[in-house]
Amino acid sequence: MNIYDHNEMNDKKVVLESSEEIVCNNCPETVIFHLKDNDHEFSMGLSTVIECLIFAVQCGELPKLPLSWLTDVDRANYSSYSEDERNFYFDDNFPRKRE
Repeated sequence: MNIYDHNEMNDKKVVLESSEEIVCNNCPETVIFHLKDNDHEFSMGLSTVIECLIFAVQCGELPKLPLSWLTDVDRANYSSYSEDERNFYFDDNFPRKRE
């Protein structure tokens, strides 16, 4: 685990400058976010944002996500987040299977 100076982190908050939807059959990303802090400008794809979200869920920093939402994410991004029970809870659209 890394230890960070929270005062320094608060001074360098990242701001969303813009975003764009990518229309390209050969591109792995459908949305790109252009970000900026005090010293840097960079871009991040939607798949990276989702990876960060899943990481925060698995670390316990965010609550689990609805299975129906993760299933939709998996379909849109050809991912498999809904297969890992650490990431989701059963919701009305995907109730727990009866055994």
